[in-house]
Amino acid sequence: MIQLLSKWATLKTLIPAFLVFSFFTFFLFPRYEQQLIEIAGEKVQLLDKYPTYTNAQVTDLFTKLKTEGRDLHYFITSVIDMIYPLVYGPFFMLLIAFFIKKMTGSETTGLSIALFLPLLIMMTDYAENFTTLQLLSSFPNLDEGVVFRGSKLANLKVIFILLSFGAAFFSCLGWIVKTLVLMTVGRNRG
Repeated sequence: MIQLLSKWATLKTLIPAFLVFSFFTFFLFPRYEQQLIEIAGEKVQLLDKYPTYTNAQVTDLFTKLKTEGRDLHYFITSVIDMIYPLVYGPFFMLLIAFFIKKMTGSETTGLSIALFLPLLIMMTDYAENFTTLQLLSSFPNLDEGVVFRGSKLANLKVIFILLSFGAAFFSCLGWIVKTLVLMTVGRNRG
């Protein structure tokens, strides 16, 4: 798997992966969130975007959404947000692997982190999605244990996202520093 990731971590695959990721992130989700806002008559966001939440916050959100908004939220979570991890997961795997390869100059060194972190986000996101669907289906009879589990999953997902962004950022930074050092050494020799 690491060799395959190494092989695919090129600009040729990163650019299309980024475009698909951008379509979901900057077009599809905002479009549906706008529909939720129109239904609620005020600013609301998907439960998936809360870093943590309480029973009262879930009840408040679902009440504001009314039946039509909850149905739309269910659709977004059960269809679009089930596809989304299959979009962002590989994109972040490729992005992190690309920069690690550039930084280390190796085809495999350190690439397991490129596979591991996005995979953790994906698994956590799926677990959170199933929990959200359970909450939407049981409303107004919310189970506090399910709310608690969903909140903890949301919190874990944020942590894994930050770690993935950190891995991408620091491997990119390492590559830039390495490039600058090599340029400086090359200039000093010349």
